[in-house]
Order: sequence, then structure tokens, then C-alpha cells
Amino acid sequence: MAFVRYKTVEGKRYYQVVSNYRERGKHRQEVLCHLGVHDSLEKAIEHEKRQVAALRSDAARLREQARRIKEYMQDYAEGPSTEIRKAYIEARRQEWREEGTSNGSLYEREYAKLKRYAKRWMPEWLPVVEYDRYVLMLVVIRYEEDLADKHRAKLTKLLEIQHKYF
Repeated sequence: MAFVRYKTVEGKRYYQVVSNYRERGKHRQEVLCHLGVHDSLEKAIEHEKRQVAALRSDAARLREQARRIKEYMQDYAEGPSTEIRKAYIEARRQEWREEGTSNGSLYEREYAKLKRYAKRWMPEWLPVVEYDRYVLMLVVIRYEEDLADKHRAKLTKLLEIQHKYF
């Protein structure tokens, strides 16, 4: 027989689904899964479903943004001159100034980094800020997909327990 119990840790209640069994004439309990702060299996299942959907949606949105940035970089690669690249850097500098006058030093540092990279490390066609955003998005997409997979695994476990014990 399985049931939900709670444990109090530092004043907070955390719930578990446990099962009773006998071992050498004594009662024992086995924790089937942790529900966290949810006081019922159904609430935990709904929470996990929402988490999976939200993470998958975020990953899809970021994947679309990364695709657009990649297309932009490829379009940009087809031949802008040095003047266009300089104009891009100046436009970004102006955007940074307009976005946050309180963070002026941060934007000035970013501008200096962009200018330094644009001169020394990157091909002329590649706007460094866009490349950095693209790489960062790929990392975040991977993280969110991995997190969604973990929530999906927990959801599967919760559904199995619900089917088997309730």
C-alpha cells in the first residue's frame, strides 16, 4: 500500500510517496518518489507537466532566435565592407548608450571589447556581439532541453507510481 507522507525540514513541509512492507517481521517504509512541496501526487504531476511544457517552449523560442542570428551572420558574411562593419560597431555603441545611461562604463567596456575583437580575432564579416549571443543561446538551449528531459523522467516516474499504487 502506498500513501503520501510529509517531512518537515527547516520549517517547510516536503512530501513523499512511500510504500509499507515487512522485513523480518518488522514494518519498513520505502520512499517511491519525492513530491517536493506538493501535497498530492496529482499536483506534482501537473507541476511537472507545466515545467516540461515551459522548458520546451523556451528552448523552441531560443532555437528560433539562434536561427535568425545565424542567418543574419551568414547574410552579413556575403560582403560588407570595412565601412559597414565600422558603422555596425558605432550603431551598437549608440544602442548601448541609449539602453542604459546608468551602466555607461559597462557599455563602454563592451564596446572596447567588440572593437578589439573585430580588429584582431574575428573575420571582418562576423559581428562579435551576434556571434557571442548565438553561442550563448546554443548553450542555454542545451541546458533547457536537458532540464526538460529530467522533468520528463520525473513525470514518467510519477505517472507510473500513480498507475501502480493509486
